Amino acid sequence: MSTASRRWSTGWVLRLRLSSAARPARPWPEAARRLRCSRRISEQTRTSPRKPLTPCRIYWVPWNASWTRGPCGHRRTRVASEYRYGFKKQAEDLALAVRRAMGLSWRDCLDPRALAEYVGIPVYELEELVAVGMPEDSLRHLLGRGKSEFSAALFQRNSTKLIVANPVHSRGRQASNIVHEVAHLLLKHEPTAAVIEAGCRRWDAMMEREADWLAGELLVPRQAALDIARSGVDVEMCAQHYGISVAMMKWRLNHSGARKQAQRERAARAGYNRRRQ
Repeated sequence: MSTASRRWSTGWVLRLRLSSAARPARPWPEAARRLRCSRRISEQTRTSPRKPLTPCRIYWVPWNASWTRGPCGHRRTRVASEYRYGFKKQAEDLALAVRRAMGLSWRDCLDPRALAEYVGIPVYELEELVAVGMPEDSLRHLLGRGKSEFSAALFQRNSTKLIVANPVHSRGRQASNIVHEVAHLLLKHEPTAAVIEAGCRRWDAMMEREADWLAGELLVPRQAALDIARSGVDVEMCAQHYGISVAMMKWRLNHSGARKQAQRERAARAGYNRRRQ
């Protein structure tokens, strides 16, 4: 060993001894004993038989789910959304803006034909199409046995647009159908495929879902759905007030999250009252 290396190693050992003497350290035999015990325990654990598996909870995973890694490396499920990012908030704001422009609040009932008139789209019934050449056999079929085959549709010829509704359906269903067609125009949807021979426009699945959601926001805003869920009023009475079907009202209460939010608020209020007692 050279003089320089010997001097460096001697100085390092001296510094180590000085630092060890300055602060009390654990004795080496005790540390070695604990290290051997920990190794022995790990060997016993490795060679011991495995414990029987405990039954785990089985979760339902949707078909459009994908696996991702969380911040700690654990596996979690991410479900693909049915709507584009931020669409529900945009639809809620758009519905409230249209209602304010028509002089309505979120508590008022929305007339679907008045909404179509506000947008500038006339609404016709099937009987009125006979004057423009619709066969009477087709009309009798759509008004009779085939009434479920046609609800409402948006027709376009050049720059002329109109909505045709089936008058045989109930008032609530006509409201949903007409507002659904108007929602396509409010969202400025463009058909992905060419129009059919009758002039009716075709929409893809995403556009149909967005029109359904905006129609629900126009007919029953989320604030109204939350107010109904909080008050616990009869659903049929509320559906009659807003001029929609009971199924549509239930769909709005469930899918808008109003019913779940009201349940959480009641549970939090009950827990607060229990803690105060």
